[in-house]
Amino acid sequence: MRFVPSLLCFAMALGLATQTHAADARMGLAAPLEGPNALLGQQMVDGARTAAAATNVELFVVDDQCTAESGEKAAQALIARVGEN
Repeated sequence: MRFVPSLLCFAMALGLATQTHAADARMGLAAPLEGPNALLGQQMVDGARTAAAATNVELFVVDDQCTAESGEKAAQALIARVGEN
């Protein structure tokens, strides 16, 4: 069940984001945006957007396609995007 680890990562990221200055806060979300898990992914994106708007955090979303290979690529993309100054 990939949902639980993703949810835990999201919760930790949100907790860290709320502790930083709003102007510097960025949050990344890797979610399945296509395929059989797209509905779950869209729910994750909707929740992340709501949280980001409530905390004035910049949100980056990438498709992890719910596979290990795509998840690794998504993580690398998020590190590159969120880590930009």
